Amino acid sequence: MKKEDLKELIREFEGTSLTKLSIEEKDFKVCLEKNMGNAPVVYANEPQVHATPIENKPEVKKQMKTINAPLVGTFYLTRSPESKALVTVGQKINIGDTVGIIEAMKVMNEIQADKEGIVKAILAPSGKLVEFDQPLLEIE
Repeated sequence: MKKEDLKELIREFEGTSLTKLSIEEKDFKVCLEKNMGNAPVVYANEPQVHATPIENKPEVKKQMKTINAPLVGTFYLTRSPESKALVTVGQKINIGDTVGIIEAMKVMNEIQADKEGIVKAILAPSGKLVEFDQPLLEIE
């Protein structure tokens, strides 16, 4: 391939949406690649979605708060397998009430409520691993 032909090939390649082009002949091989950067990818079968603004209506929703795990470990709602749950949905809790236990490194750590309110949901299942700052209870 002549030098002028190669230059023309490069110019043509730059004007296309192709990202890679390889040409191989008997004694000649060329591979051209270009970086498309952050060009959006559009798939042929993907439906086009157009955003439609939605009216912002003020929500009349009560303020929900969560009590989060202070450490990583296994979360329990009871002090022992035979005992009753420390908290239940609908129960009123006060600051300082024990709401659960997290076992970490064979040490049982009592979790005290740092907020008061009514338990609306128990978000972490008893006996399962929880992460640091994972919501355990939702209160109102």
